[in-house]
Amino acid sequence: MVVATPSKSGREVEIRARGISATGVYGPFTVTVTIIVVPQSSYSTTLGDTTRENLIAGGSMENPATWTLDAGWAVGGGVATHTTGAADAISQPFETTAGKYYRLGYTVSGITAGSLTPRLTGGSDRPGTAIIADGTYSDRIQAVSGNDMLDDVVAYLETSGCLTQGTHYIWIEPKNADGLSGPLTGPFEITII
Repeated sequence: MVVATPSKSGREVEIRARGISATGVYGPFTVTVTIIVVPQSSYSTTLGDTTRENLIAGGSMENPATWTLDAGWAVGGGVATHTTGAADAISQPFETTAGKYYRLGYTVSGITAGSLTPRLTGGSDRPGTAIIADGTYSDRIQAVSGNDMLDDVVAYLETSGCLTQGTHYIWIEPKNADGLSGPLTGPFEITII
């Protein structure tokens, strides 16, 4: 997330995040981050678990060498493309821990037939949710003994510091040098993988 400060900002900005229920009711603020700021500057921050890292190499799909491709798959130009007509896999090994959950995020476009199903494979097949339409998706799969591969683009170990998957909303509140709050601005929608 990037925050730009106006020319007459205070000395800090608070960023607060909270989820929303299926009925449209906002939940309590679950994360608050305070950033010390100076006028006319931009800042970047992470909400939730700041220690997590992407477990997938080459998730931007620029280099086919980071992927194992079955016959129907090709990687290049920033996309992985599948030729219709055959059930094939695109995969990449990474180490998992049995009992832990892994979060996935990916974008599908141009789907005309069949489905795309992310999965952890190895000793036990752990499929995610089958996708049959274009869009940006997130999934959550629990590893079991022997899982060592994931079909697709990004994966993160879920920790207790992670926000829940899905849509959240953030508000930004400036504070002056005396700690007095300015107007709360928001909501701004974010999607958590």
